[in-house]
Amino acid sequence: MAFGTFHANWRFVENLDGSKQVRSALGQMIDAGRILVLGTGYVAGCYMRALHFLGLRPVAVARDWLDYHNIHELRLFMQGMRPQLVINAAGFFGDTVDDCEIEREQCYAGNVILPRTVGEVCKELDISLIHISSGCIFNGPGPFTEESTPNNMSQFYAQCKLHAETELATIGVRAWVFRIRQPFGHRPHKRNLLTKLSTYDKILDGLNSITFIDEFALRSYHLVTKAEPGVYHAACSMPVRTAMVARLLFDAKLRSKKVELWDEYDFYQEHPAVRSEAVLDVRKFEKAYGAPFGDPFVSLRWAMNNFGLTMGQPENK
Repeated sequence: MAFGTFHANWRFVENLDGSKQVRSALGQMIDAGRILVLGTGYVAGCYMRALHFLGLRPVAVARDWLDYHNIHELRLFMQGMRPQLVINAAGFFGDTVDDCEIEREQCYAGNVILPRTVGEVCKELDISLIHISSGCIFNGPGPFTEESTPNNMSQFYAQCKLHAETELATIGVRAWVFRIRQPFGHRPHKRNLLTKLSTYDKILDGLNSITFIDEFALRSYHLVTKAEPGVYHAACSMPVRTAMVARLLFDAKLRSKKVELWDEYDFYQEHPAVRSEAVLDVRKFEKAYGAPFGDPFVSLRWAMNNFGLTMGQPENK
């Protein structure tokens, strides 16, 4: 399924050696550092660290301070700030995807209405947008490309994420939509795959793409400055089995219980939401960025080695 039609302004830049390169107009504007991050959770925090690392000056706004859902408030704020780039890292997930089946109204508001509202204001004010979507819209061995038809429509959260993508395409906002999958990193957080697998009593095994969230935040920003808007899959270079990650955590003494696997039938007797098992094809992102994503096992080892050093600093907002 194609995402929609996007437009970007391009120009040729002549280098000192006489060669030329293509650079988007957005790449010039971002240099001013006027970047607005919506959200204060796991993904938003990773973007803030990445952008500060690059010497930029992003502004993060929490929903307690600004009602994102109120288009009039959001428009007034953005008219005053005049950001060149908005990163929508806000939404609703709950503690697990099961909460999205129970709190459907909140899930729809946070994952469909909010992106549509942000997209409408960005379109009106000619502001570029990064929207964080999810690879959970797929289920199966794949690998699924950006053009593959989503097939995990039995999960309400996945339905909402796909609906948001459709809304943004319909609006016609200049947007980069990144589908991430089972994000992980070195900082403990309830959304972090490593935190989840270190605490679950039993593990539902599966072959999945995973996203090293700190690497993603840096690379996605750089990609926006030089690549066309559209949908991009963002994950490590190869998939991993969930049980293997749990065993690595146990070996690293970050998981206290030995790894015991769920029987699929028993799992779904206790959990209402269907879990996605999906492998994403990330070649479009890698080609646009100019380099492959890292080896997941190298990234996992690094995150686990540093995870132990920050166990006392959870980020569970």
